[in-house]
Amino acid sequence: MKICFVGGGNIAQAIIDGLLKSQLPPEAIVCIERNQEKIDLLKSQKITVASFECLSEDIFDLIVLAVKPKDALVVAQKIEDLAPHSNILTVVAGIGISKYPTSASIIRSMPNTASAYNKGITALYAEDQEAPAFKNACDLFERVGHIMVMENEDDIHAFTSIIGSGQAFLFQVLNIYLEELKAINKGRVMSMPSIFFKTL
Repeated sequence: MKICFVGGGNIAQAIIDGLLKSQLPPEAIVCIERNQEKIDLLKSQKITVASFECLSEDIFDLIVLAVKPKDALVVAQKIEDLAPHSNILTVVAGIGISKYPTSASIIRSMPNTASAYNKGITALYAEDQEAPAFKNACDLFERVGHIMVMENEDDIHAFTSIIGSGQAFLFQVLNIYLEELKAINKGRVMSMPSIFFKTL
């Protein structure tokens, strides 16, 4: 399997880290990225950093769209212009499949950064879940953790609230309570976190 990441941000890097740990050779991964710090990191991992033109010069089993949501639709159109009929696997949050220029060939995923340690949990959805590209997407994310195939695209929203930011929000709220309790009790509530967590 040969994969091209368009964007080398945190989630892309987490997936790349996990793929390398799963023994996928770095030669199987290409990344399109402009940020020099991220380029240096990718090159230190022996990942090829290329320009958009590589999409018209090479054939990839999957093109992973990993850009910011505000750029996603424009970049998806650029991918389509350079590599018509390519298989795009999006990790972009909040943009439904129908909004992309070639919705029929879009695979939507919602991974998390635990993928870097091969402990990720990823939701996957596509209109055609029997297509070879969808099976490639399943194989990719099984290398970095577990997958949950969604029957409906709307289920990704529920998945995100439970697996994604939901717990982080809960722990942040608990942390605020603990800090306030410390202030009230002049810092003498250091054992409170274990009590809280036992009651969850």
